[in-house]
Amino acid sequence: MSTPRGSVVVPVVPDARVAPGSAVLPFNLPGGGAGSLINASAAYTELALEQVSAP
Repeated sequence: MSTPRGSVVVPVVPDARVAPGSAVLPFNLPGGGAGSLINASAAYTELALEQVSAP
């Protein structure tokens, strides 16, 4: 996951309860979470996902 503020590498798990076009990332993950990516003064944070390795 990357935003203009930074990036983190996390496993992605599909979840039917999350709306299409949305992502859920906990705020306080070890090694970086949403807090390191979000600009609190912005109305929203644009997020890019990139596959870095295949299972």
